[in-house]
Amino acid sequence: MKIKKIINHYLLLITLGSFWGFFEVVFGDLLRKNHLPAGSILTIAAVILMIISRLILQQKGDQLIMAVCAMLLRFFNPFSGCLLCAGIAILFEAAVFEVLWISKEFLLKKESLINTLAFGLVLFHLCYSLGYVVTQILTPLLSVGSFYFIDLVKVLPAILAGALLPGVSGSFLYPLLRNLDFRKIPAKESLLYPAGVFATLFCWMFPKLIF
Repeated sequence: MKIKKIINHYLLLITLGSFWGFFEVVFGDLLRKNHLPAGSILTIAAVILMIISRLILQQKGDQLIMAVCAMLLRFFNPFSGCLLCAGIAILFEAAVFEVLWISKEFLLKKESLINTLAFGLVLFHLCYSLGYVVTQILTPLLSVGSFYFIDLVKVLPAILAGALLPGVSGSFLYPLLRNLDFRKIPAKESLLYPAGVFATLFCWMFPKLIF
């Protein structure tokens, strides 16, 4: 029974991480081609998936596992964009999420409506903005071995502008998700494993078929 719970636990993480990577590969390119704010929208989707996994599994560090899975899927489907940038952004979004979620447990002893709205805004905003900032620092360091602070200063207005959509969305998405009890969603135990495997395989193989 314990082994079965562990398998289901990590299967859910891999499935949600695969959905995250699927969004990055398929919808990321689609959004960019249509000149839509791809980074902002993808961050919103990623944070939603991380919140759902945290509410269901309630285990620290799981979101980093999801991020690794999403990053690998992104590398597995290198169709466009900067792979190094995407990988760094995905990992640091999860790292920021982990730090903020753990901080919430210590700082917000009482989650009033105002606190909940504010935390949702901060969570989504910082996952985008800090992930973007770290990407702008580490990408040139890892690729060419140098980083110029002035280059970061130049893109800061664009980063803050891009973080507006995730921040505003998070102020109502987080309270909404928090009030949903995902663990009470009726599901047949016998269907969870095949459904998870099918969803994961779909996320990994479908992009190969359409690109």
